[in-house]
Amino acid sequence: MLGIKPESEGEEAAQTTTTTSTTNMPAEEERAESSASGETVDLEKGDTEAAVAEEVQQMPRQTTTSFPEFMMELRDMNRDVKIKKGMCKYADKRILYGINARFVSGELCALMGPSGAGKSSLLATLQNGNEAMFLNGQPLPKQYSQMVCVIPQADILFPALTPRQALRYSAVLKLPESTSSEEVEAVVDRLIKDLALNKCKDTPVGDENRRGVSGGERKRVSIGTELVTNPSILLVDEPSSGLDSTTAEGVVELLRRLAKENGQMVICTIHQPSYKLFTSFDKLLMLHHGRVVYNGQAQQPLHDYFNSIGFKSPAFENPLDYYMRELQARDEEDLQFFADKWAALDDATRENLDTSKHNKVAGAGVSAEQLESITAKNGWWHQFTTLYKRFFEDTVRDKEKFLQMFFMKLAIGALLGVVFINQARKDSVSSAFTSTSPLFFLVISAVFDTAFASILVIPLTRPLLVREFRNGAYTVSALFTAQVINNLLFDMLSSVAYSVAVPIVGLYPSARQYFLYLFGTMLITAFGSALGLMLGSTSKNVQDAQSKMIPVVMPLLLFCGFLIPYSEIPYYFTWLYWLSPFQYALSGLLIVEFEPRTLVQADGSTISGEEYLQLQELDADDLWQKFGILIALDAFVYIISYISIRMSIHKQAKST
Repeated sequence: MLGIKPESEGEEAAQTTTTTSTTNMPAEEERAESSASGETVDLEKGDTEAAVAEEVQQMPRQTTTSFPEFMMELRDMNRDVKIKKGMCKYADKRILYGINARFVSGELCALMGPSGAGKSSLLATLQNGNEAMFLNGQPLPKQYSQMVCVIPQADILFPALTPRQALRYSAVLKLPESTSSEEVEAVVDRLIKDLALNKCKDTPVGDENRRGVSGGERKRVSIGTELVTNPSILLVDEPSSGLDSTTAEGVVELLRRLAKENGQMVICTIHQPSYKLFTSFDKLLMLHHGRVVYNGQAQQPLHDYFNSIGFKSPAFENPLDYYMRELQARDEEDLQFFADKWAALDDATRENLDTSKHNKVAGAGVSAEQLESITAKNGWWHQFTTLYKRFFEDTVRDKEKFLQMFFMKLAIGALLGVVFINQARKDSVSSAFTSTSPLFFLVISAVFDTAFASILVIPLTRPLLVREFRNGAYTVSALFTAQVINNLLFDMLSSVAYSVAVPIVGLYPSARQYFLYLFGTMLITAFGSALGLMLGSTSKNVQDAQSKMIPVVMPLLLFCGFLIPYSEIPYYFTWLYWLSPFQYALSGLLIVEFEPRTLVQADGSTISGEEYLQLQELDADDLWQKFGILIALDAFVYIISYISIRMSIHKQAKST
């Protein structure tokens, strides 16, 4: 069964709320139920998606009612969006028109229509709530958004984690903090069994660059991460997209079981399913240009209705293909033809088409205690530590990739050291400039290396982060802090790897100098990481983010005082010198290197390191001022990054 509570709670719940039901099930399901007869499914057999799909369909079907029956109503619901008209002008555009519909717990409903019909807009409205939406005849409770879980079309998961790890982290984030590790593991084990993931539970999920689980398994893992808290309402965007027919049928069958056995309300957008897949749905809401053209039972009542208005499906053709083709044909002739036909029906006819159990649940209500159990949130520290562990494990689990990157940086540092070998051990003034060249290279490498790594984080994981945030898993501040700490840890390792060049060149011979060098490079590395996060959060995709890097960094690098002395920088560009983190990092590192040294001039006389620094327009006493300003710049860019990420996630969470 689809129980997803710890064993002890599950047994208690079974005594009070478990009922075995075969009502409203097709005959085929009853036969499947009797054939299953409670036998344990061997999830290890079979190597194909067809075998897994068959296992999903043949699992025991004892119904566990996790929620009271409830009904959601849409009463003449409209939705307007802002569209840009000129530089600073916006206008309202209506995308949903007078939607009237009912959705009932325990039913699997499909939202269908041609491209641009309003399916995704309606799904987003159901997720965010609307004043025209009612739950059991009452306005939506303030906790409504936390009763809803959304599963987007794209199955974005951490590629290095296994399904077991992905489910475990989701459980730790969403279950109450008081849940013991044994109870969490019980939830995860049961989800793995119920979702038929035993074969791949310890295989990395993978991505386009690394082979992992199959498409159907990814979809089931994606669904499973949202099932740890038994959401009352599950909104699924295109669950069959990108899957073969057999795998798609297995996924939809899983969603049907969630509705029937857990009493959840499951609503899916689906573009053009096969007829066999469509028979799994209880109800259909069909849209065309934001208007309802059918709302009622799926299957035979749907065909009866279209027959009654003169659109009988030809023999040997999928009726859904025929209806969709006719809808699209009206795009040029009469946009509102089908909507007007539906609007002309009397209430009695509509009620006959929609024979769902809404009359039984109209006054049931959802208690405050039930809402409290649904919407309880964990504390910030719990969110932060869990997110940090997940980021850390995702980074180090791919050991081959991690070690490859680390040793590559060691090799680059060693190569740099060999090129400038022993240059810093020469005491002449003429060799001083040459010995600073590797510092310039190390600072540039620190910024670009970390910036180009962190710039990918938000664009690549934004769909997952938006989904988890929208579903109430954590706050943006906990997410941002965990990401920053994880980045800084591995950025420090990068600094240590590059520092292999330091003893080869002969820089920073004392322990104090070496640790001050590491401190300075870590500060400039943190700037690169913060800059990457900021640019990534303000970009639509990876390509957009990467295109912003050079225009932002190059002016700061050009006017840092190393390539062009400050005295020769045009006055209208001097402000870039004072804003450049490269200037403060290089100045600080030069002070650390030359302040204790004595240099020999061409005529044989000597000058102190402080005197040499003065020739370079630097003051040895300004070391901590330079580092302090660099810390302030880091903090400023991190704050901008946080604001950008917060705005980006909040905006997408509300609009999708």
